[in-house]
Amino acid sequence: MPERDLTIISGPAVRQILEDDDLVLRAVTDAYLAHARGQTQTPGTQPLYANGGRFFAMPASIEDERPIIGVKWVASFVRNVSAGAERAAAMLIVNDAMTGKPVASREAVDGYVFT
Repeated sequence: MPERDLTIISGPAVRQILEDDDLVLRAVTDAYLAHARGQTQTPGTQPLYANGGRFFAMPASIEDERPIIGVKWVASFVRNVSAGAERAAAMLIVNDAMTGKPVASREAVDGYVFT
């Protein structure tokens, strides 16, 4: 895999990509098929409780023709909801499976891409 610099994806860019229904459907289909072939790993998570919140990392990988490894780092505070804020905030980080070098990062809230 060629060397790449870290890419931080903007909200508008993600929205534009997700407007391509065929691209999204292909990506989700490919991920499910890789999982069915046993080419994915999703080890369990162990939450850390602190300051009234729950913190945890959700690592995963797909080892198909385009191997990729990533993690979603989540901080969840139920009390935020009553204050009118999102319950959870997260960062998505993707690494090159061959070198370990980070290749993309994105902020998210409650599992959705955040703008």
